[in-house]
Amino acid sequence: MNERTRSAAHNIQPRKMSRETPTSVLDPLTDATYGDLILQYLLHERCAETADAFRQDRESSQRICTNGDGLMNQETKARELETRSLQLRKEMMAYILNGEIPAALNLIKPGSPLGEVMYSGGYGWLYFEFLAQNAIEAIRSRDVYKAIEAGRLAKQNLTLSGSEDDAQLSTVRDIMALLAYEVPEKSPLSHYMSDARRINLAEKANAWLAETHGLGKRPVIETIVRHTTVALEATRAAQSAKSPGLTESQESSYESEDDDAGIYYGAGQWIQSSAIMFRSLRLPQSALRSSLPSFQPIRLLSTPALQPLSAAKLTIEKTADPKPLKEPHELVFGHTFTDHMLAIEWNSETGWDAPKITPYQNLSLDPATCVFHYGFECFEGMKAYKDANGDTRIFRGDRNMSRFNNSATRIALPTFDGEELLKAIAEFVKVDDRWVPRGQGYSLYLRPTLIGTQKTLGIGPTSSALLYVIASPVGPYYPTGFKAVSLWATTDKVRAWPGGFGNAKLGANYAPCVAPQVAAAQKGYHQNLWLFGEENYVTEVGTMNCFTAWVNEDGVKELITAPTTDGTILEGVTRDSVLDLARERLVPQGWAVSEKKYTMDQIKKAADEGRLLEMFGTGTAATCAPIKRVHYKGEDISVPLQPGKEAGPVAEQMQKWIMDIQYGVEEHKGWARHV
Repeated sequence: MNERTRSAAHNIQPRKMSRETPTSVLDPLTDATYGDLILQYLLHERCAETADAFRQDRESSQRICTNGDGLMNQETKARELETRSLQLRKEMMAYILNGEIPAALNLIKPGSPLGEVMYSGGYGWLYFEFLAQNAIEAIRSRDVYKAIEAGRLAKQNLTLSGSEDDAQLSTVRDIMALLAYEVPEKSPLSHYMSDARRINLAEKANAWLAETHGLGKRPVIETIVRHTTVALEATRAAQSAKSPGLTESQESSYESEDDDAGIYYGAGQWIQSSAIMFRSLRLPQSALRSSLPSFQPIRLLSTPALQPLSAAKLTIEKTADPKPLKEPHELVFGHTFTDHMLAIEWNSETGWDAPKITPYQNLSLDPATCVFHYGFECFEGMKAYKDANGDTRIFRGDRNMSRFNNSATRIALPTFDGEELLKAIAEFVKVDDRWVPRGQGYSLYLRPTLIGTQKTLGIGPTSSALLYVIASPVGPYYPTGFKAVSLWATTDKVRAWPGGFGNAKLGANYAPCVAPQVAAAQKGYHQNLWLFGEENYVTEVGTMNCFTAWVNEDGVKELITAPTTDGTILEGVTRDSVLDLARERLVPQGWAVSEKKYTMDQIKKAADEGRLLEMFGTGTAATCAPIKRVHYKGEDISVPLQPGKEAGPVAEQMQKWIMDIQYGVEEHKGWARHV
């Protein structure tokens, strides 16, 4: 159901209607009309078997009441039309939901009967959406040339029809911009690649075809609810109601349903007062009632839609006992927490509950909860900063949300609308704004976490989950300036394996790395440099991505980092920021910027030949962490630093560029979101 229809449905507020509402403005609804509307609804929602059974019962009833064949002939013709419409709409929906847009376009191509109806009826915008989706599907299949051609056709269609507007042109530009990303599904424009876009187009096509075939533009249950609610209110006012209504307690129970109160109340009145209509309906009233709030054509009549995560439903309960703030010099990473937390529960029956900001508190979980036994847990790390004007900014939260969803998918936890969660997090930061410390290097660290909460020792997808966000004020990672680190090149343990889950931010990726880190510390080194395979490919530094700057064997300065294509590398937000800035600002200076595999032996060779320029790690906590030496195969390899400094020039410059964006000194591509 589109937004306009959903809005119309939700605006039904029978309890607020005047008792004086006249019924003369409404068409009279006979028993036959009720039956027609029910049949239209079932056909609109493609409930073929139920519609067939309902029709047969009606025809059987009508045969008893009529001696002529004229009505039956009319019914037969209507039935044939309905059947053809049903089959065509099922075919169209299947094509769209499976991404087979060329086949769907073939049904509505210019010159065809449906194509003529589409253009003459003012539905050129819908044809454009088909063309735009065709380009998206080509991008999904990585067919660049087909995507470019499809995008060109979409733009050409707008120009020829004269119906182009800014939103449609923006859609074409965004779709073409997706071609620039190696993995479009993980880009800032990833919403174009979602299944929700297919579903939305399928619903619009279904509504258009239903209207074209005379079956009604909108799900007709809304019409029934409107008519019967208004009529019942008016007859009650006149004290002439002849059918039983709801008791006060029943009315109260309907009104307590927040978002769907109007629909539930109206539907309840209709069901209670229309017993005649249900005598021949082979469908439980409870099943019909459960379908009323959503009207999603891709779902069965008796299956309610899962609720999406919605920031609009957020509630706030502030603490009555605020904690005292820590002095800036007292802040230790991850030791101090703010007054509140954000929590959102999920279950497989209803979807996401309303987000709640509550006082910071302990969680109450059963000892058999699946997160404790099978590691159903993923998390994110992001920061909010105070700029010079005292405004609060969240740095690149959209990238965190995209990765958060990818992590959740990897371990069968529920996903969510990242933009909605970001809105809720922004409200959480507003509530705890006094905890966002001021000054360069200071920030509020945000930790969104998603855990499975089903009480079971059985292994399988969890039926319940909890998404919560806590926050901790933190100081500079380097209070007195950069401190370059030393690394132990680790070859006897691996952080990740191709096809595994090293590219997901799971707790399971971190705990196994602690013992090797302790071992490295006992040898006098700060962290591990994780190498992989017999080739000793460079992967990550501790819990950070790794960058190397050298003069490559072609004599070109090159900034290189391992690719994220095989699942062994986490797609760091800071990593992505460094790559973006390097391509924008270092490439014009003659640098090459590469994402490709390279080995520790190549680093050693570059160091021996004087071509190694610097190495550094990147992550949310430190931004850039310079490296001064690496122990490999029994010897220390020295990594150059600037004279008298604890960092190389690239790491130092990247640190400044990124922090300027974080603290609002520079605006860059909307990376800093104002709270």
